[in-house]
Amino acid sequence: MSAAFNHIPATLRENPAWLVWQSVAQEGSKARKVPYYIDGHRRRGAQGRPADVERLGSFRKAKTVAASGDYAGLGMAMLPGRGLVALDFDNCVDGTNTVMPEVLALVSGTYAELSPSGHGVRAFYRDPQGVLSAFGNGKSLGDGLPFGFELFQSKGFVTVTGQRLPESAAEVACVSAAIAAFCEQRLGKPAQAVQATAATVAAPVGFTEQQLEEALTYISPDCEYQTWVNIGMALHHETEGASSGFDLWNDWSAGGSKYTSEAELAGKWAGFGHTHGKPVTVLYLLKTAGVGLDAPVSLDDFEPVADDEEATDTQTTQATEAALPVLHWSAFAQQPGLGWLVKKLLPHADLGVIYGASGSGKTFFTLDLVGAVACGRAWQGRKVKRGNVVYVAAEGAGGFRHRLNAYAGQWPHTDMALYVVPALVNLTEPKAVAAACKAIMAAVKTAAVVVVDTFAQSLAGGDENSGKDVSLALSLLKELGQRLGALVLLVHHSGKDTSKGARGWSGLRAAADVEIEITILDNIADTGQPVRRALVTKQKDGVEGEAFYFRLEPVTVGKDEDGESIDSCVVRFVEPPKQSMPLRGLPAVVLAALSELSLSGEAVPIEELLDDVAADMPPPEDGKKDRRRVRVRETIKRLENMGSVVVDEAKETVTLAL
Repeated sequence: MSAAFNHIPATLRENPAWLVWQSVAQEGSKARKVPYYIDGHRRRGAQGRPADVERLGSFRKAKTVAASGDYAGLGMAMLPGRGLVALDFDNCVDGTNTVMPEVLALVSGTYAELSPSGHGVRAFYRDPQGVLSAFGNGKSLGDGLPFGFELFQSKGFVTVTGQRLPESAAEVACVSAAIAAFCEQRLGKPAQAVQATAATVAAPVGFTEQQLEEALTYISPDCEYQTWVNIGMALHHETEGASSGFDLWNDWSAGGSKYTSEAELAGKWAGFGHTHGKPVTVLYLLKTAGVGLDAPVSLDDFEPVADDEEATDTQTTQATEAALPVLHWSAFAQQPGLGWLVKKLLPHADLGVIYGASGSGKTFFTLDLVGAVACGRAWQGRKVKRGNVVYVAAEGAGGFRHRLNAYAGQWPHTDMALYVVPALVNLTEPKAVAAACKAIMAAVKTAAVVVVDTFAQSLAGGDENSGKDVSLALSLLKELGQRLGALVLLVHHSGKDTSKGARGWSGLRAAADVEIEITILDNIADTGQPVRRALVTKQKDGVEGEAFYFRLEPVTVGKDEDGESIDSCVVRFVEPPKQSMPLRGLPAVVLAALSELSLSGEAVPIEELLDDVAADMPPPEDGKKDRRRVRVRETIKRLENMGSVVVDEAKETVTLAL
């Protein structure tokens, strides 16, 4: 197969829209080709949107993934605006690889290849002028034709084998008049008529797969037949016929007593989307889901559907257009901005991130900052706007209780509007976030800040390096914040290499309105407490590069059941030290390794930490003593003196102090 790939022309190879696919058997029907992104995740949801396009890959990467053996072959996503079309001819090749003359005449002038089955032909054309654009994605009308035909140009994907027909060209040619005439013949409508119809067709709204799945939970699969069909058509329209939409319909239908087989549904699915009248859209699905029920919170953004069941998508569009503001620049310029919660530092925006290595003091700093909002007191000489603060303590609720008591002890007579959620909220589950939103709104109605500590812990099985998982979490958090009128503030970890910023997917930084990095400086005072720095590394509407320096001052907050003192810390701001380099090198590596080994803040055997860190250190030169473990042990002692870790000599364990 890899040798055949050499025949694929440059026009296709250079198109960054490659993926891979698997063949999935279906009872009573031919196998279904299921697309996957090159990162191994199944291609789902609305196609052609930025979140989809950015996960498609290069030809080289896709070829490497396909060679792993886990996939049947390569595929190319057909996207709008790329100027590429694919013509798919079915059952036109006999057992001797002879192509029907009519098909051969149509494809000989461009690059064409055998399909994976060997019974069909796929030809590619360039269409920079949009000669075929009016036809969209179309399938041959009528039965009893000598061969099947399908046109792909703006959605779906086509397999690419590289098995070039000897009679075809080596490169991709432009669409000819003969091809346009054939498409008109087979697809059954003149281009002008199709264009006129397309102008009246409603576009997909842009629901995520999770939102669609949630809506389906409110509808019985044993509903009336026409309702069941309409649900399928709505999913087909919203997902633009993608296999993910079919899977949603099939999985939901399988829960009903009337379900027959996947093959039957596949036949009906193939017939959706070919009518030229007004389509059934996702608004029908929402209206059906909402009958006699409270609409799910994550779908409330789309509740303004007219009560009149006869209301049309056109009416909805007109209402939206009427509400669209068009302002003279002078009027727009005079509108107030979002404002500040903490003047010139914490904006009343969508998303903020406070990050640092484990043990850096990021939770203490965050609590001090949002505590000022909850109290309505000035923070570091800056004006503060008072508001409710909701703190989701997803990591170590018990330890956070002590930190909160330590903070509150500084302001014993202050009415502090701070509310705690002592539990994890799974940010990859829309239902979980919706439930959290309802609970918070029931308690406080509105909030100024919602803190999630920590972001990684709240992903609950999601991958913080995955753009898909993090994007879903951020979209749900944004919705939650908008409903509460709050800034969502994420407390997050930095990676082993602290110079690369917050851990995980780089898109997190792009989404943040403000970002603050917490680091331990290589500076220890006479008290033995290191200086820590909060550095503003991103500020959309303020000044980047501002720094605040502080120490963590130990305080006693009570006694336990054995009469022993319970200790915590509070933030004490200090002047910038003369030596203010961030903690780097081996101390930073040890803290990061300890963080990874201690999933829930539990103690880690010192020997295990020594083994983990020493294994990544360069070995000694020939003839020299191996001091790697000694250096790590010395570094642990240094971190203990700095107050970043706690060493239990009796148990030979080490624990993060903060």
